[in-house]
Amino acid sequence: MKIRMANDDDRDGICKLADEINMEHFNHMPRYFAKPKADRSDWWYWQSTFQKEDRFMLVCIMDETVVGFVSASIVDTPDLPFLVSMKRCLIGTIVVASHYQRKGIASQLVARVCEVAKEKGAIDLGLEVMDFNRGAREFYRKLGFGCFSERLSKSLD
Repeated sequence: MKIRMANDDDRDGICKLADEINMEHFNHMPRYFAKPKADRSDWWYWQSTFQKEDRFMLVCIMDETVVGFVSASIVDTPDLPFLVSMKRCLIGTIVVASHYQRKGIASQLVARVCEVAKEKGAIDLGLEVMDFNRGAREFYRKLGFGCFSERLSKSLD
């Protein structure tokens, strides 16, 4: 297993995994998530997660195949009188191919995100996890994440 920064050669693997996680989101919350097209038309989005200075993407490679990835960004807390100023790392998406889950890949991806975030000056790591994804929520708690806030939604239909 090798974890490294993503590049353009990882396109097919990243898009395939993105389709997998996007289909899970669509199946649970079709009101909010679009059905994946599986045509790699979302590559522009994923590519932007590692081509900008304040963002990065790591991939996990096994047998010359992308089996997991994590996208993240480095942000500064807005300069507001009621917030403590700090540099934070925010995980955007983390996904491991279904047949490679529960093998420590996600833990290693998060550990490597922590290393890169510290190198970039971040002192905090955050992420958002869907309420339906109980397995992911338990996983993050085991890694030491705690609830920062709760994002609620209400339909106006």
